Amino acid sequence: MSNLPANIQNITQGLTKAANRISNASDSGAQYLKLAKSGDWVYGADDIEVEEGARFAINPVTMSEGFIAWPEEGGAPVGEEMRTIYEDPIQRGELPEVGAKWNEQIAFEAVCINGEDEGQTFIYKASSLGGKKEFAALLRGMSAHYAANPGDPAVVPVIELEVDSYKHAQYGKIFTPIFKIVKW
Repeated sequence: MSNLPANIQNITQGLTKAANRISNASDSGAQYLKLAKSGDWVYGADDIEVEEGARFAINPVTMSEGFIAWPEEGGAPVGEEMRTIYEDPIQRGELPEVGAKWNEQIAFEAVCINGEDEGQTFIYKASSLGGKKEFAALLRGMSAHYAANPGDPAVVPVIELEVDSYKHAQYGKIFTPIFKIVKW
């Protein structure tokens, strides 16, 4: 017998709204996680390598999509508009003019649950094709799990970070992320 409230949708909506308020209120102290051009998973301003075998619990309510605009000459983004996947998606026509091209972006927060970075919160954002494809694969995996296990309180995917690659005609070897779900 489940102790979950009867209306899980109300809880999900409330969690999403709270997560948005909290994430917009202040800097969370989270480190940015990225797949470096070398094919290594790194985080922070100093590109610290992620420990092998590290596992990350993804916070499902932080899964977001939207847009980011980078100036052609490099530097910091000149615009970023994101919403959780539980909200209506942002339409290109809603985006302000910022003097740079808007690119689709995805994002989520995760907490390392083992090893030397245990307890550290990370933010993963990507606008690359590989990052967006793997985000979609992660969403499909989560959806399949939820559909196969209705009412199961195990809704947080735990992942290990892996890497794939392909050869690009112009840019050479391109590394792409893999989020391997290892447990719930």
